[in-house]
Amino acid sequence: AIGLGEGRERYRTKLGGMVRSSPLAAHGLVIVGTVDAKGQGALVALEEGGRPRWTRRLASVFSSPTLIGDAVVVGADDGSLHAFDAASGTPRWSQKIGAKVRATATASGETLSVAAFDGTVVSVRATDGVRGWERAIGHGVYSSACAASGVLAFGCHEGHVHGLDAATAHLFAPRSRVRLRTYRGFRGDPIKRVINYASTGT
Repeated sequence: AIGLGEGRERYRTKLGGMVRSSPLAAHGLVIVGTVDAKGQGALVALEEGGRPRWTRRLASVFSSPTLIGDAVVVGADDGSLHAFDAASGTPRWSQKIGAKVRATATASGETLSVAAFDGTVVSVRATDGVRGWERAIGHGVYSSACAASGVLAFGCHEGHVHGLDAATAHLFAPRSRVRLRTYRGFRGDPIKRVINYASTGT
């Protein structure tokens, strides 16, 4: 951890083999995923000073944690989305999504949306993990979705940006798959431009 004011290192804590996930600051803790040997990993919560408060063993965690209410949700290489009490680490629920889940879940209201390596995009209810809609994209997804104006936008391994209706999983067409390497760029706020282009083509 680095102090914002002076840029000095405040603490350094060894957690696992690798830390590929982005830390989440919540409830006075720093929560982050780890990748260890033989496909193993964990979700770890650190107190001030870098002392671990709780650790939950999972498959490898490349996904970054998402806070929704008092719960923290993270994907893992077992193909599932896992929810824990953010303060105590008590498990809330786990829901199978598909193949490896390395994207970060996106929260919108009381719903979470996340994609897996096999191209499955799923919405789940945040309170208990019950599945809502499911959509097969046909391409692997590592990208984390952004959500605005009822649209989910996310990239895939084929170089497209897809736009889905966040309520119904309707795939907007024909402009819902933007091939970024052939598009000249988005002017203005990039998230708003991607959302708008994915849903309207303008």
